[in-house]
Amino acid sequence: MTATENPWQRLFGTDATRRQAAAMRMQILRKRGRPFLLLPGDRKAAAACLELYPAQTLRGRLARAFVRVLLRTGFAAGTKPTILEVAPSDPFIGFLNSVCGQQSSGLPRFGILAGNPATEGQRFLILLFGKERRPVATVKVGVTEAGRTLIDKEKGFLAAAPSQTRGLPKLRSEFVSNWLSAFSLDFFEGHSPRNKEGAGMEALLDSWLNPNETICIAETAAWKTLQSETSEKPWSSVQDLELAMREVCPTIQHGDFVPWNIKISSRGEWRVLDWERGELSGIPAWDWFHYVIQPAILVKRTKTLELIERVEGVLGSAAFKNYAHRARVQGLERALLLAYLLYMVNVIKPSEGSAENKEMLRALGERWKG
Repeated sequence: MTATENPWQRLFGTDATRRQAAAMRMQILRKRGRPFLLLPGDRKAAAACLELYPAQTLRGRLARAFVRVLLRTGFAAGTKPTILEVAPSDPFIGFLNSVCGQQSSGLPRFGILAGNPATEGQRFLILLFGKERRPVATVKVGVTEAGRTLIDKEKGFLAAAPSQTRGLPKLRSEFVSNWLSAFSLDFFEGHSPRNKEGAGMEALLDSWLNPNETICIAETAAWKTLQSETSEKPWSSVQDLELAMREVCPTIQHGDFVPWNIKISSRGEWRVLDWERGELSGIPAWDWFHYVIQPAILVKRTKTLELIERVEGVLGSAAFKNYAHRARVQGLERALLLAYLLYMVNVIKPSEGSAENKEMLRALGERWKG
């Protein structure tokens, strides 16, 4: 089986370390023709691994629920059997055993979600199970140079972030070898936020503001990167200068703050994942804009004019106005939004939605000209 058909094999050693490998019988679940979930043979654990897939559409959630029921009752549910060759002596297997509390030389029970293979920084998310076949931890892994760099960035951010920061997962342990980098987090059960839970998002972003300090926007890492990557300006030079020199409250900035990177527990507690773009002193409001705009583009396929009207509604809302006041960005909301879109287009360059972000930037630049 090729690496494309079984990408997870890359995580478990080299050909030399696999000479004494044990054969783990697993099941592959595909999405749009490509393998994206590797499921263990145990029915209960296999069903639990579906939580690694944060379905955003109603159709996706219904499909996930249907497959979960089939797996729990013993049906293959469209999966394809595969063999994973894993050596019990592999140091990475030892790391996984230590994370899930299994100190023996046996093999841990796990499932794996494969990240987007279209990106250079593809990463894998491993769900580990304890003795009672309940999820106990997740391990995030990078094997390519770009993937390992992102793992190191996220690990570094989580290690440096204040321990009491609301919504952040706690870094448990880390592992580095010649071919991969990884770290572990506690498993957090929950669902992606729905529209009715927007107040939780507002409270979380507000808690990330540091009201006791100020920072000039031009001094933030994101602004410096934006300035180095593009000379294009969607607003007048006067507004650009005013925005750059404005002193605002610094904020924890996620950088990819979208529902599929968030889980809400049954108690209403929020946990935000995937911090490879995280900044400790970031630009206020950018995460709010990202949360509104990117799901509308990528999930709901919202037309540009409709999305613009929605964004203008957000800027005029009482909740956002209160946030802007606390963040000290009142009067600069439009310039901040244009700068955010410029950053998406010229710095992030997303593999999906790039044309839509560019069109929104152009349309807003024309609409707000003057």
